[in-house]
Amino acid sequence: MNDYQDCGSEIAESLPEIDEPFSNHLNRDLRDSLHGTLVNTFTRPDFQKRLLGCRVFSGPSEIASGEAAFTLLCTRVLKSLTDGPELDIARAIVAFSDDPHCQLAALQTVTRSLGEAWCSDSTNFASLTAAVSRLHLALNVNSCALQAQSVGTDCPSIRFVLPKGETHRFATALVEEHFRIRGWHTHVQYSCNRHELKKVLAFDRPSVICLSWSDSRLKPSVNDLLEFLSEHRPENTLFIAGGPASVAKMGWLFKRGVDNVFSDTYLARECAEMHVALITKQIGGQKI
Repeated sequence: MNDYQDCGSEIAESLPEIDEPFSNHLNRDLRDSLHGTLVNTFTRPDFQKRLLGCRVFSGPSEIASGEAAFTLLCTRVLKSLTDGPELDIARAIVAFSDDPHCQLAALQTVTRSLGEAWCSDSTNFASLTAAVSRLHLALNVNSCALQAQSVGTDCPSIRFVLPKGETHRFATALVEEHFRIRGWHTHVQYSCNRHELKKVLAFDRPSVICLSWSDSRLKPSVNDLLEFLSEHRPENTLFIAGGPASVAKMGWLFKRGVDNVFSDTYLARECAEMHVALITKQIGGQKI
């Protein structure tokens, strides 16, 4: 997975320059942060085609399109979340594109930039919390309008499981939305309710279980959860994990029964769809 991060600088340098007052520094930082989660997407021809229909006003009579529009939108949202002018994020994202994949990609890019600012001590906890809350609100507003593929009783399902005490839930909501728009049945399960979780695993038999783990201090809680899942995990159910703590404890998770750990949403979704294709001969709610 780290191989994708090494490609980030090459893609960042290939993004077009945007001439906008007071945004040059932010644009440069944003381009530098386009790695990991989104590198796999930007290198794909299908995403390049999706971006062709994206538009953002870059001036009174000028319109940026494609990658330039994407970069400009993310820059404006990031500025609004930090020290820039107030912006209706949900409306700005809808105006940028009616493609849910492009909308989610923009939210993920901004989220990753905020995370890197936190790791480099460039922001404080209060500012980060306020920014993430605004992004979560925008996701909730837009998700009501994002059309998913046809979901039927034979569609695959994924259960996102959070360990007891996990408070970082926005990233999970973003990943859940990626699966939902592909036609998956999705649900976030809190592991503190073991009776309900046991019933879900026994009767719903999800295609995929995804552990969402961000806070490494919750390792004891995660250990208890892994022991529970090893006992009650249905046959043919793929078990994956994501989040900063999952990536940091990858080897430990493998020893505890996790099939794969991802720092890239798109790779996780591809893995899940390949698993479903092998088991049930369907991908994203559509027969193959």
